Amino acid sequence: MLSRYFSTHLIAKGAYSVQVQGLPRKYKCTIPTCPVDGFQYPKDLVRHNDSVHSNEVPGTRRFYCRVEKCKHSEKNMKGLARLDNLNRHMRKAHPEISERVS
Repeated sequence: MLSRYFSTHLIAKGAYSVQVQGLPRKYKCTIPTCPVDGFQYPKDLVRHNDSVHSNEVPGTRRFYCRVEKCKHSEKNMKGLARLDNLNRHMRKAHPEISERVS
């Protein structure tokens, strides 16, 4: 029954990554005040912690812009959750700095 639901529902919606209601979300966020129900896969929980709770969860990492006046600099404590986002930010916001961050 579930496979029939997947095929008809996904074809009708035209999407292949629809979160199906009713599947267990056993990977729960450890932050008590977080309103998220949970995640179906552990990688989704890791991505959530890295992007939403980077200051609260030990072991998460932020990537900071090297331009001191930028809102994503370490001085402003904003940062970005992923390296690819920092590289895109550097390319778009600071095209005069051509180095790629690794």
